[in-house]
Amino acid sequence: MASSIVGMVVPKAFGSNPETASTNSFQGEGVTSDVGQMAQSEAERMADQLDRSGVDVRVFQDDPALSLPDAVFPNNWVSTHGDDGLVLYPMLSPNRRRERRGEIIQQLVTEFGLSNIHNFAVHELSDQFLEGTGSLVLDRERKIAYAALSARTHIDLVEEWCDIYGYRAVPFFTQDRQRLPIYHTNVVMGLGHGMCAICLWSVQSGKYRDDLTESLDGLEVIDLSPQQMEAFAGNWLALQSLRGEPLGVFSSTAWYALGAHQKAKIEARMSPVVVEIPTIEKVGGGSARCMLLEIYPASSFAR
Repeated sequence: MASSIVGMVVPKAFGSNPETASTNSFQGEGVTSDVGQMAQSEAERMADQLDRSGVDVRVFQDDPALSLPDAVFPNNWVSTHGDDGLVLYPMLSPNRRRERRGEIIQQLVTEFGLSNIHNFAVHELSDQFLEGTGSLVLDRERKIAYAALSARTHIDLVEEWCDIYGYRAVPFFTQDRQRLPIYHTNVVMGLGHGMCAICLWSVQSGKYRDDLTESLDGLEVIDLSPQQMEAFAGNWLALQSLRGEPLGVFSSTAWYALGAHQKAKIEARMSPVVVEIPTIEKVGGGSARCMLLEIYPASSFAR
């Protein structure tokens, strides 16, 4: 059930976001004055590389007047679910809420038949947050939603989402090497094509951990070290080409952090698409998976 269509935003106002820094230990500061242009070039090259790999890439235009430093990460504010439509998500950072732009939503509705809109964003009024497929790592085949609980991922919303879409919730607690909660689930783990790459070291012990490990039965598990997680080795996305070829999108930082035996397991299941996005990773604190909105059209969609 991997998607062959993705949405991307080429950023026009990229930079380190001060509103998200306190909850994202992976985020850094811009070190050069042309960091915005560097990030724009990285995103454009990534879109071209995915297109050459046989993925249908839809590039949504950023609006520089809105000054959105994290617009390059659209997977946090919207997700798509075929005939079940699309979901808009509540974001912790006020400036990230402006990423939910009507033009992009309308494009998804018009081009892919996603007219059923579920607006979870209203939960911002009660300071509850669930940041899309950053917060929820979805096993769409087995209908399991993994969620690392944090300031950006609230258990009540995880359970509400799962009740609506018929998923089993698997929540858990994490910590990094500074003993801080890891900001998004998709930094800890990524799954697809029968495989899960996950940093089990970061998952705190207890019933939630037991439930998590039990839920991975039937998947080939690649256990990531803390250092590999910090290199975004868990932040990858399973896709398929328009020809049906299984693909896995990894950043070069993530790919080169993996060991030879880990790469061999991945390559036995999918063709790696390795993209160079060091500026986006270093300054934005997110990697390849964060940049990709999986698009699952309604059944009425005609290519």
